[in-house]
Amino acid sequence: AKRVYGWEWFGGGDHKGPILLACQTPRDASVRHHYSPLDAGRGCSRLLIEECARHLPKGAPIVVRPHPRAKGALDGIDIPAAWTISSDGALQDILPTCRAVVTVSSTVATEALALGLPVACLGRGAWYGSGAVLDCSEDPSQLATICDFEPDEWTVLRYLAAVLRHQIPHNASREEIGRNQSFRKWLERAGSKPARQTDFADAVA
Repeated sequence: AKRVYGWEWFGGGDHKGPILLACQTPRDASVRHHYSPLDAGRGCSRLLIEECARHLPKGAPIVVRPHPRAKGALDGIDIPAAWTISSDGALQDILPTCRAVVTVSSTVATEALALGLPVACLGRGAWYGSGAVLDCSEDPSQLATICDFEPDEWTVLRYLAAVLRHQIPHNASREEIGRNQSFRKWLERAGSKPARQTDFADAVA
């Protein structure tokens, strides 16, 4: 958290700051496959905003952050007049000024957890069942309690450790990917069972 974002681990946000709604791209795989209410005619951003308008605490300041690659996704959506739409500033500077984060299944949820912010998720992501976030996937009305939700540090730490174990750096070599245990298991489940370590690296290619 400190090396990449300049944050103190679990340093928290601003209890008087806004609730950040983190939007996603319409074709995000985690949205298309792990957000059961998704209606292709309305889209994930519209559903996120509609559920938040219905259930978030009345009077709480709200900032909607469009995904940088899908700014047009908010066009035609009825956003409450008191809310703010903002793409300004780097996310690592914005999150410490927020009191909480709500999303469907954005990776912003994982970043916010490292800061110790309350996070509510409408979709089923890697955190599902971990207890690290306020899981609203089956009951969006729980959004009303987001400001009272207190993430448990050790629960979050266990979740983040589990997630990071599966990460592969974007600049990893074929050999590094081939050595990654998560990738090896995925490849085997996909029906490929190379006999040797070097075969996994060849499979990457």
